[in-house]
Amino acid sequence: MRNLKVLIMLFMAVSMLSTACKKDEVTNPNPTTYSGTYQLYMDGNKVAEGTTEEVGLVTNLISIANGDAISLLISGVPVTIGESVNINNSSFSVSILGQNLLLSDGSDEGYFAIDGTITRTSSTKVSFQGNCSELFSSTTYSFSGFAESEAYKNIENAK
Repeated sequence: MRNLKVLIMLFMAVSMLSTACKKDEVTNPNPTTYSGTYQLYMDGNKVAEGTTEEVGLVTNLISIANGDAISLLISGVPVTIGESVNINNSSFSVSILGQNLLLSDGSDEGYFAIDGTITRTSSTKVSFQGNCSELFSSTTYSFSGFAESEAYKNIENAK
């Protein structure tokens, strides 16, 4: 789990560095707030679903979370509606973090896609499916689900 936290911190640092060098823009004192819905199945069982305001978009990387219960990070989301990409653990990936997903003891869990697809199902919805494993584990689990938010309409503009 410590390695998982290091990976998350590394991702956050890279994200901040990539946006820190932009020119200051006039900020909107009343920014638009988006909400989103999500659903996640693992090994054929629904393990998470809900609505949240924890929605993120940076170029073609999207996130949706609900506190510590679930966090989905999907990178390499296609711009074109109907397009699918193959998960390859670098440019196109799905990361799943949460609690009480496959375990019921409340401990932190982290799963990373090893194969599958990411599909832009509509202007607001991204679906995914494939196989994943825990960090440093050879056990694999099937997964599928979606993340949906009006914020994801801006993927075309975020590039």
